[in-house]
Amino acid sequence: MGTRGTGHIGWLFAGAVWSMAGCQPGAPDGADQPDRSAPALRAEAPIVLELFTSQGCSSCPPADALLSRLSRDPALKGRILPLAFHVDYWNYIGWNDPFSSGRWTERQHDYGRIFQSRSIYTPQLVVNGQAELIGSDEARVRAAIARAASVPMPARVALQEVKTSGDRLTVTLQAGLSSAIPVGGAMAVVVLFENGLTTRVAKGENRDQTLHNDFVVRRLETRAVPSATPSGGEKGESTLTVDLTLEAGWNRKELGVAVFVQDGASRQILGATSKFPAL
Repeated sequence: MGTRGTGHIGWLFAGAVWSMAGCQPGAPDGADQPDRSAPALRAEAPIVLELFTSQGCSSCPPADALLSRLSRDPALKGRILPLAFHVDYWNYIGWNDPFSSGRWTERQHDYGRIFQSRSIYTPQLVVNGQAELIGSDEARVRAAIARAASVPMPARVALQEVKTSGDRLTVTLQAGLSSAIPVGGAMAVVVLFENGLTTRVAKGENRDQTLHNDFVVRRLETRAVPSATPSGGEKGESTLTVDLTLEAGWNRKELGVAVFVQDGASRQILGATSKFPAL
């Protein structure tokens, strides 16, 4: 696989996977420092960070590590909602990522259509459904978080209850919109994720490495959210219930629930909340 510096970016073109050398832009001097000129973060709804990653891609572990590091940053506590979607198109090179799913690849393709991209790649970070960038570039990631924090969140989201019964997790939430949403409606997205995962990789680009992954998406379900009245008046909050199936091998002490409302047309994140640990 082609490399530059310490890694490469994996790209997907027209249904075929290629590794391209030199696809990551060179960082200017001081680019490893946060953008101090970016707007200050607001203590409102957290910014949703969706990392599209794979254990089969050699450039992904730094992005995975950054996602975990950002979650532990006191300055970002409660202000970001990280999620790691492990795609399946790297599985062909010999290592089957145990967390990968074709559903997450489809979600990344969906963002590709929104961004009018000719290709998809890993590690790609999507910020609040409205911006995308290389997920290992800390300076740019922090700047993107700050920019997203300056955009008003028109949805109200709250977790009412999270409970288990055997292998079923039931999430009850309230969601409402403070302004009308265009054609495409709004979706409440409920995500179950797991932290503290360790994998010894036997094949592929990360062969013989032990990888650590947090915020690994295990389940995702959506529900429609009624829009506010066309005049902009509030219609009140809707109560929604979502059931998620738990697998026996998951560490329930490391499971968390993320809930966000997303515009069905633009994919903009309109509001978000989370609970960890969920149980």
